[in-house]
Amino acid sequence: MDGEKIIKKIADELPVNEVYTDLFKPSFTQLGKTGEYILKFVALPFSFLGMTAEELEKKYKTFITAALNKVPKDKRKEPSPLVAGPLLEHIKYLFGSEREKTLENMFSELLGNASNEDIQQYVQPSYVYTLQQLTWIEAEILQSIFDYESDGDCLGIAFSRFASTNCKALQVLSDEVEPLEIEQDEDISYVFYQYFVPVLNDDIEVTNEIFEKALNILQQLNLIITFKLNKYKNEDKYSLDKHDKEHVDEFDAYRIETAYALTSYAEDMLELCIDPKDNMRAWFKCNNCGSIFQNINKNACCRSCKSEDVKIL
Repeated sequence: MDGEKIIKKIADELPVNEVYTDLFKPSFTQLGKTGEYILKFVALPFSFLGMTAEELEKKYKTFITAALNKVPKDKRKEPSPLVAGPLLEHIKYLFGSEREKTLENMFSELLGNASNEDIQQYVQPSYVYTLQQLTWIEAEILQSIFDYESDGDCLGIAFSRFASTNCKALQVLSDEVEPLEIEQDEDISYVFYQYFVPVLNDDIEVTNEIFEKALNILQQLNLIITFKLNKYKNEDKYSLDKHDKEHVDEFDAYRIETAYALTSYAEDMLELCIDPKDNMRAWFKCNNCGSIFQNINKNACCRSCKSEDVKIL
């Protein structure tokens, strides 16, 4: 039998359209019915991007196991086919690249939450299709903004590669967004309310041109918004609001900074796509001393007693 006939015979016998192969089934016993249900969406080709069916099968096994291991056994539930189907179809395109790890982790976290009966109602099918349009560059930009927007007084972030300042954060004054009222001599005076915009020195190793194109993509996908900050003359402070001609003499025309913030849609999506242990916004309760703390250090470790025995709130 020549080579072509052998290949055809093997291809004909492969269970391409089966629920899962005999290699899969024994190793997924511990994942229960939820694991078996998810595997229904995996159809293995004879080969894919240089990987054999067995190699791809192993990649899927690792991915699905990691996702479901984040879900307590008593909380595992079958995810919606609208989420699991397109997610598992797309994820194989990320298996071959270490640079896509951030994005792969987002898909993993989303699948885990889609399989958690307490959370799955918040997982929207559109999140899968949004992630499918991203590369590792956009994924890392989103995670950077998400981290630094955890403070309520933070309007967004600026990137040092585009900024004309060496400051680590920009002070932004506004008399319209949320003015504070103070009492002076029985008169109520409005004062500027101060926000800040961190200037992030990102570690994303791409050219400024590629980085800017990634930002444009994120805007088109309704994941970020941009806003301009005018610098006051002779001061290291900026204005969010007064960009009109009436106040033109107050500002330095050559010092306008661009800042970026997440849309509400992006924030909702990223809450479900980032592991709480890597989420600076996440709150935990220490099972050892009972302290409640925010995960500022991104290590899910109690800041009071240093215990790692914690529970996500």
